[in-house]
Amino acid sequence: MNNKSRVYLYGGFLGLGVGLLAAHLYGRSIQENVKEGEEKSLTVNDMIKLGMLILSIVRQVADFGATAGKKSDK
Repeated sequence: MNNKSRVYLYGGFLGLGVGLLAAHLYGRSIQENVKEGEEKSLTVNDMIKLGMLILSIVRQVADFGATAGKKSDK
């Protein structure tokens, strides 16, 4: 298995794990904080904030990969 395939495999499993953990914590938070019979949904504002946070994390991971590549070239 080459390096690129390994990165995709590990990244996929890491993303799956983090996504499942986030969904579990979100569901548990709704269960504890929302009254019985009441519905809680994400607002557009919440979705925009979440999207910006995810984009920020992706950029940081990409920057990390760029700096790691520079260190290994020396």
